[in-house]
Amino acid sequence: MIKIMFLAIFAALVTLHADVNGGLVKPEEAYNCYWAIANASDRVCRNHEQDGFFFFNFPTCAARCRSGNIERRLPPGITCDEHSYGRPGYLECLGEIGQNDEPLLCLGCTADVLNKLSRWQSG
Repeated sequence: MIKIMFLAIFAALVTLHADVNGGLVKPEEAYNCYWAIANASDRVCRNHEQDGFFFFNFPTCAARCRSGNIERRLPPGITCDEHSYGRPGYLECLGEIGQNDEPLLCLGCTADVLNKLSRWQSG
């Protein structure tokens, strides 16, 4: 009986995480990486006198600004590749990747990537 209870608790804990290509992501942290990209991109768009961030174009690894349909590539050292999760400096995003403003589940926002995004939005 104790073994069954232990297995039930373990199964419940495992289901609280999303398994994405072998990486576990807590539900409350699922979009943190995307929002870090979106917030930095919004600042970059506004610094260039556009109306802010519209969506993240994963195939081109660029942020599309609202006005003028201008895309701003992410800074050097950040690469978008859907098969490279876990490699330093690589982002992988999942979801309906297209030209819309739906958030994506992005992985790979390491301290180094966040630092590059921070410097990019400041410059």
